[in-house]
Amino acid sequence: MPNLPARGLARWFPAGWVRRASIVLALILVVTIGGVGALWFVSSLTIDQRIAAIGAVLTFAGLAVAVLAAVLALLAYFLADRRASLSVGWAYAANTNGTYTVHPLLMNNGEASAASARVTLTFHHLTVMSSGAWRQRASWSLSWDAVDVHVGEYPTDLPVIVVLPDVGTNDHTISWNVAADRVNRSGTLKLDTSLLREPNA
Repeated sequence: MPNLPARGLARWFPAGWVRRASIVLALILVVTIGGVGALWFVSSLTIDQRIAAIGAVLTFAGLAVAVLAAVLALLAYFLADRRASLSVGWAYAANTNGTYTVHPLLMNNGEASAASARVTLTFHHLTVMSSGAWRQRASWSLSWDAVDVHVGEYPTDLPVIVVLPDVGTNDHTISWNVAADRVNRSGTLKLDTSLLREPNA
């Protein structure tokens, strides 16, 4: 299965860090409340001594919380440059009627998930016969908005497209662009139409 990231703060911190930080914060609170309660209700100290001791406990608790916050801030700083690395892969096959079925695959080989990404395809010397759920931007261009492109070995399947290569040229290409937060990559797929069949051949 793909590596699906957690929601909330876990989107910015490695797995387990949010849970560990929560446990440490809970321990600080338990120790603080327990220490204050013990000093006030159980201790044989005088009122002034109790107040001074409680102040010391609260100071220690504040220092511990500050250290925890500093550790998390440093971790967030070192992880700030993590980003997605998006690209488009392809699988395609020739049909007996002279068309090609193209199956785009959106891949993320980076260090962080992309909350959203827009894939734009531009067709050169190709007529789009069927585009499924793709959004048509022009007669030669389609776009698709993908949500939560996770890091992992399994690509995101995009709807298949059926195209008809123009005759009289071997330059049948699909240009792709993927745009997301701090990501903008492009590339080109050249269809191998050397075995192109004429309709009803």
